Formats: sequence, C-alpha cells, structure tokens
Amino acid sequence: MYGDHKVASFYLAQTRQERIVLPVNPELGHPEHDEFRWVTYKQAQSLLPPRLQPILDWAGQKLSG
Repeated sequence: MYGDHKVASFYLAQTRQERIVLPVNPELGHPEHDEFRWVTYKQAQSLLPPRLQPILDWAGQKLSG
C-alpha cells in the first residue's frame, strides 16, 4: 500500500514480442500507463525510487533462480 490507500501489484511475465501496446482503459478514456521500456537490471536500479528497490530485488531473484 502507498499514498491514499492505493495498492500496487507487480507481476513478472515473459514475452517474445518487442512491440507492446498499452490499451485504452475504458473507464479513464486513455491508457492507464503512459510509458514502458525494456531495461537491464542495473538500469532499473537507477530508475526506480527507493520504495521499489525491494520489488526489483525480488524480481531479480526470481529471474536468476
């Protein structure tokens, strides 16, 4: 939980696609997310705020083990 009782869920996924489409959320009238990018683990460490570092560490452990 964070902010005004918001809950963030994180998922690991694998794809062979390079082109990703962020669909329009009908409730919002625009995509819920406005950006994504493929980055290395090291790049992700420098991009993420401290509160998300434990999630990145968790994902790194899952992907390497």
